Amino acid sequence: MSNGSDAFGVLAQLWRWAGEDPAALESTRLTGGDPVLPSNFKIATAATASIAAAGLAAAELWRLRGGRRQRVAVDARAAA
Repeated sequence: MSNGSDAFGVLAQLWRWAGEDPAALESTRLTGGDPVLPSNFKIATAATASIAAAGLAAAELWRLRGGRRQRVAVDARAAA
């Protein structure tokens, strides 16, 4: 779990708003952070959190259908 990044905080908030199991967040690894691109906006944070949320949702769907819990890893530079 990477809880030191802005992206993880955004992901955690999105996950709470969706009403999903907070334990799933323990299987995420988010690396890197802003600034990645020259911008006033936190592009890498938004991209990393949204890609991680989609991946985590897919991983949770897999788990609910009987699969093992999977890890979700997103690098900010690759996401942006």
